[in-house]
Amino acid sequence: MRPSIRAVLYSLFVVSFALAQTGDLRQAAKQGPVVRQVMTAGDEFKDGGALIIPCELVVVGQIVEEQPRLTVDGAIVLTDFTIEVSEVLIDPEGRVAPGERLVVSNPGGQMRVEGAPVRVETPDFEPLEWLVPYIFFLDPTPESYRFRGGAQGVWAIRDGRAYSHLTRKFDYTVRRLYNGNDLGLFSRRVRNTGQSNPPPRAVTGAKPAGERRREVIRPEYPKIPGLGERRVAADAVLRGRVVDAAVQLSEDGKTTWTDYTLEVLEVYKHPSPAPAAGARLTARAEGGNFARGEDVVSVVNELFPPLPWAREHVFFLQRPKPDDPYRFLDGGISVFRLDDEGKMRCHAPREAWDFLCTSRDGSKWKDLVRDVRGR
Repeated sequence: MRPSIRAVLYSLFVVSFALAQTGDLRQAAKQGPVVRQVMTAGDEFKDGGALIIPCELVVVGQIVEEQPRLTVDGAIVLTDFTIEVSEVLIDPEGRVAPGERLVVSNPGGQMRVEGAPVRVETPDFEPLEWLVPYIFFLDPTPESYRFRGGAQGVWAIRDGRAYSHLTRKFDYTVRRLYNGNDLGLFSRRVRNTGQSNPPPRAVTGAKPAGERRREVIRPEYPKIPGLGERRVAADAVLRGRVVDAAVQLSEDGKTTWTDYTLEVLEVYKHPSPAPAAGARLTARAEGGNFARGEDVVSVVNELFPPLPWAREHVFFLQRPKPDDPYRFLDGGISVFRLDDEGKMRCHAPREAWDFLCTSRDGSKWKDLVRDVRGR
């Protein structure tokens, strides 16, 4: 029996998708924006001992900077996290002391390659928050360190307890065993199970130089009920993608702003003259991580998570003044993303969804584009 045209096309799509996930990103980026996915965890640790016993370095610390880079062979983007160490739990070789910094490289991140936005996503490793205490299980590499077992080796400290960085979707053994454990109990288990080493050491005396400030905000955005109402209220509506971003400290130093560079793919509404396809404009959202010299500021906008690069979106924008950057009309509720299955996803966190997101998240992307076009 001859295969159907649909089956042949689907087979070609699968092959092309598989090829897009491998190979030199520099070559792929010459064809345009690139999105790839990689897993970071490796083999699942079957018990706590498999995580702890071979581990040569376990520290408590916080992220104070991160920088993406391309590997030498161009196959993947790595993010170099700078960790400020506050306590050393296991370190038989005496590699690091409290108060020092170390760099940990992890697959994933986004950057510009050959002029195009490239995003390497890690479904099993969510973004790390700055200026939040974590317990890190680390393995040395020739260049720096890596997280042992990906997110299996990262534990957030909140309210006196240790929480696995693994999400519920990746409910590996160590998460089931220790997630939510009392911090003192968890730390003692690590020290008692791990390699022989001197007593744990913690930072004493002077604080690190420079400012360390973390703030969580929930800005008041206007509440606009439906798609048609959003179109009327917006100064501009367009389909596009993020191709760059920069975080800056406000003039008064009280908050941070992220300026997103948007590449226009299609314009649905805009004052004349409207930008042409391929044009770029800047849209600003409050929040972001900022590091300069010894100063580190993290402003977490709970209602507007960072926008992913390279992926296609529909944006509803407003412009307070002609020379100002655009703003997102009503925060994350005014941004919709195309997923890998051709479906629409709301950018706002689920807790902030309105009726539009509740009723249409997961619906067909082409239906959203049709309705935004108005035909």
